[in-house]
Amino acid sequence: MSNASTVLAAGALVRREGPSGPEVLLVHRPKYDDWSFPKGKADPGEHLLHTARREVCEETGLDIVLGRPLPAQRYVVSGRDKAVSYWAARAVGGEFVPTAEVDRCEWLTLDAARQRLTRHRDAALIDALDAVRAQTVPLVVLRHAKPVPRDEWAGADEVRPLDARGRATAQALVPLLAAYGIERLIASDTARTMGTLQPYADAMSLTMEAQPLVSESGFANAGSAAVVELQRLLHASAGTVVCTHKALLLPVVRALCALCPSLAPAHALSAGGFWVLHVTAGTVVAVETHDA
Repeated sequence: MSNASTVLAAGALVRREGPSGPEVLLVHRPKYDDWSFPKGKADPGEHLLHTARREVCEETGLDIVLGRPLPAQRYVVSGRDKAVSYWAARAVGGEFVPTAEVDRCEWLTLDAARQRLTRHRDAALIDALDAVRAQTVPLVVLRHAKPVPRDEWAGADEVRPLDARGRATAQALVPLLAAYGIERLIASDTARTMGTLQPYADAMSLTMEAQPLVSESGFANAGSAAVVELQRLLHASAGTVVCTHKALLLPVVRALCALCPSLAPAHALSAGGFWVLHVTAGTVVAVETHDA
């Protein structure tokens, strides 16, 4: 666990397929004359998912989407504990422009990158990156943001909207879902789940799908058919988010992790929290938790 004095940072190992196999991007910082992965400190209150994307863009000029998480690093710098979170990533645009902070970027094969890295500890990240060579696809299971309390709402429960806090959470989710390049939006057919995804849908000009099977009554009535339908999402080619309800979080994620039950989370999320399931060839290979 990090304490108040811990410096939080984040970065990414940006990977592409080269003529001789996978390549990873390294940056050279003239101030330190070192070769490392793009990373940097989080701004106050900044989510580490946003930190990773922002820092990679600032240091390399590349826009990225994040893949599966890689092992975090922890070490001491100038007497302070520093924790750096890393993700695998791929570039989706941009180009490098040298700056005073980073004057060179190079794509290197994994073996060449191990040799070029200045710090021995960084080689372990390449080993982790190399462990799953196939590109993963993110599948996000999201608990809807906080709605107006039941006892303060006179209408039908299906149309009970988000309250002010819930609307703020929905807005805050926009850069976090964007970090994974989410393209398909699925929500139960209720105002509070659809309202949770609406800001992202608007920001990305995406159409939302209302899915009764991930509502509490729809899931219960459909039984095993709901599980079968959910498991189809494991073969999606694009990043997907499923926004559902507290009571369904664990049944949904257990259905999706049926082939890898040890990865299934054991505890539900707070309102606006989400799990990211990283999937390859229909199998979940990593799960990360981002609670609100």
